[in-house]
Amino acid sequence: MDRINNVAGSSLRGINEQTINQLNLDIYDYVEKINNTLSQIEHLVDESRSYFISDDGEDFRRRFESLSVNFPIVCQNILSYVDDLNKAKIGVTTMSQTASGSMHEATDIIMASAPGRNEGN
Repeated sequence: MDRINNVAGSSLRGINEQTINQLNLDIYDYVEKINNTLSQIEHLVDESRSYFISDDGEDFRRRFESLSVNFPIVCQNILSYVDDLNKAKIGVTTMSQTASGSMHEATDIIMASAPGRNEGN
């Protein structure tokens, strides 16, 4: 979490394409860890059939199974942040390139109209 806070703090200085790419990789890693953890939990809940043999045990497993159908949806929602970050990166890059082009054009116009610039032509 400190890494994310550090990245968020640095965003005040501008968007860094490399940082966004690293965040995307981190998101993939976190989703993989979440999936592994959920798989382990599912395995433990399934194993509970051998020792938690009662109506309460069945109720516990049914409730878990009703929640577990949402796990892929949650992971997919987290992965959608990768798309959002990429769209932001593209938007900022495009805006930056447009602004840079406009600055070059403005500089050329200013330089062309500067006194003494066209003398001797």
